[in-house]
Amino acid sequence: MNVNTMPLYEEMRCSILSNPKGDILILHDKLIRSDIQWVEFNTHDLKLSLIHKDGMPQDLGIDIDPVMAMNIKQGNKVQFALLQDKKIVDVKNSTIVIQDY
Repeated sequence: MNVNTMPLYEEMRCSILSNPKGDILILHDKLIRSDIQWVEFNTHDLKLSLIHKDGMPQDLGIDIDPVMAMNIKQGNKVQFALLQDKKIVDVKNSTIVIQDY
C-alpha cells in the first residue's frame, strides 16, 4: 500500500457488515474519493483493501475477525452504502477478489 494512502476509517466513519451467505456491506458517511474498481480480501492477513480507479489500494482499516473472514470468503460482491442523517442515500456495488495464496 502507498504510504500516502491512509486507511478509509481515517478519512470517514465506516463499518462493515457481513453474513454467512457472503453478503458484504460497507457503510460510510462521506463520499469515497474515487470510484472503486474492486475490493481485495487477503485471507492470510485478514485485510480488506479497496482498489481505486487509479489502481491505488486503500486498506479499509477495520479489523476482520475469523467469523467475518469466513463470511467474506463466501462473497462475490461488496455493496457500499453512503449514510447521511442516518439514512442510506446511495448504494454502489463492487466485485470482491479473494487472495488466498
